[in-house]
Amino acid sequence: MKNILVVNRLGIGDVVLTTPLAQAIKQHLPNALVGLVAAPKSADILKNHPYIDDLFAYQKYSKEDIIEQISKNKYTDALILDERLTSSLLAWRAGCKVRNIGKVISVFGRRWLKPKSIQSDSAIQYYIKYLRYILKDYKYQCFAPTIGDITDEESNKINNWVNEINNTVSKKILIIPRGVTENKNWPIEYFGIVNKHLNSKGIIPIYTGAEQDIEYINSIKGKKNNIAGKFNLRELAVLAKEMDVCITVCTGPMHIVATSSIPMIALYGPTDPSFWAPPHATIAKADQAPCQMCKSTHCKYEKKYDCMHKLTPDKVITLIDKLLN
Repeated sequence: MKNILVVNRLGIGDVVLTTPLAQAIKQHLPNALVGLVAAPKSADILKNHPYIDDLFAYQKYSKEDIIEQISKNKYTDALILDERLTSSLLAWRAGCKVRNIGKVISVFGRRWLKPKSIQSDSAIQYYIKYLRYILKDYKYQCFAPTIGDITDEESNKINNWVNEINNTVSKKILIIPRGVTENKNWPIEYFGIVNKHLNSKGIIPIYTGAEQDIEYINSIKGKKNNIAGKFNLRELAVLAKEMDVCITVCTGPMHIVATSSIPMIALYGPTDPSFWAPPHATIAKADQAPCQMCKSTHCKYEKKYDCMHKLTPDKVITLIDKLLN
C-alpha cells in the first residue's frame, strides 16, 4: 500500500491551494495515508483536516524528529511540491521514494535551478497534477481548497463575536489590507479613501490580519473594526461565511477566506490573477502598468510598486458598489 508524503514549505496561500491534491489522492488511493510537510506558519490551517492524516511542521531544529516520524509512519512515496532540494533530501532520508526530485536552492531570497514547469491553467490545477508522478493516467479533476475543522470552543468564540458585531453594523465588509510581500500591498492611503466611502454609506468595515498588523490597521483613516490577531486561520475561514463581501490584497488569508465562497474583490499587481486568484473573485488591477505581472516578490521597477499605485481607489469603489447594490 502506498502512503503519500506531500512536501510544500512555501507560503500559506500555496498550502491552501495544495489541499485539493490531498483530496485527489484520497479519492484515487482511498486506503493511503496522506502526510503533509509545511512551514510552521501554515500548520494551523491543516489541523483537523479531512484529507490529511499527518501534519509535519518543518523547522530546522526539529528536522531529525520529523524524518524519524515520517519513517515510523511508513510513508512510501513523496511529492515535492515546493521543488526544493532540501525537501527532496528530507523525504529521501525518511525512506520515501521521491517521485519528483526538487532541485531548487534558495539563497538570500533568490531561487536557483528552477523546476520543470507543469502545464496548467491555475495554481490548483498545477498542484493537483503532481499526482501524475504516482498515477500516470490520472485525469485532472477540479476540487475546491479546504481548511481544517474548528473545535466547539472555537465555534462558540466565533458565534459570540458575530452576535456582538451584528448589533453594530449593517453590512459586514471584511478587509484584508496587508500581506507579507510588500509589492503586493495596496497603498494605505487608498484603503483610507475606500474606508471613508464605506463610512458614508453607514458601513463600518471589519479589518483582519496578524497581531503585528494591529497598529497598521489602526492607522487607516476612517471608522473601522480591527480584529487583527483575534482569530486563528481556521477560525477566519468560518468567520468569513458571516461576511457579505471581502476586499483583499493577494495574500495567504485571501485563499483562506475564499474557501467560504463569499463575494470577493481581489487587488492584483505583480502576480497573475488568472493563475493565482480564487475562481469566483472579482479582480481589480491597474489598466496601465508597464511592469505588471512581473511575478517577482521584490519590486525592481524604477517607480516602486507602480502596479499597485496605479490601481486607483475609485476603480475599487465602483466594484464595491456593484457588489453591494
